[in-house]
Amino acid sequence: NSAWRPTILFELAELDEALGEPERAREQLLEAMAGAVQIGDDEVVAHCRQGLEDRRQRRANAAITPSP
Repeated sequence: NSAWRPTILFELAELDEALGEPERAREQLLEAMAGAVQIGDDEVVAHCRQGLEDRRQRRANAAITPSP
């Protein structure tokens, strides 16, 4: 069912991010977004874009933040 699939992919992306797999998290969000585009779900597309942007910003911040 396409209604629950994006939600599962969002959860998997969060898990991948927490496990140190940011590229896999990105892939999960891109897959969710592709499905949402296909069925015309603009809300899910927007959520995916926001998730991708949030992850990009976290990576950029981590690159400039010194480790303790």
